Amino acid sequence: MADISFDDLIKAAQKLTPQQKQQLILSLHDDFEDFEPTREQLIAELDALRAAGAFDGVESLRDAYATPALEHVTDDQL
Repeated sequence: MADISFDDLIKAAQKLTPQQKQQLILSLHDDFEDFEPTREQLIAELDALRAAGAFDGVESLRDAYATPALEHVTDDQL
């Protein structure tokens, strides 16, 4: 990150004119428009979250709403 804190950035953005704010919003939106994570990136992020304990103590919903047609479907097949 730059030499400015997030709070300072917000304060500076509040001083912009409405037209400048709109330009800033459009500029930031353009940065994310092309972001389409791959399946591998999403799986890696999930694995990292699991390793960090982000899901510890969370009740699994696996099979909680299963239908008979999906009874024999494995996690890999999903």
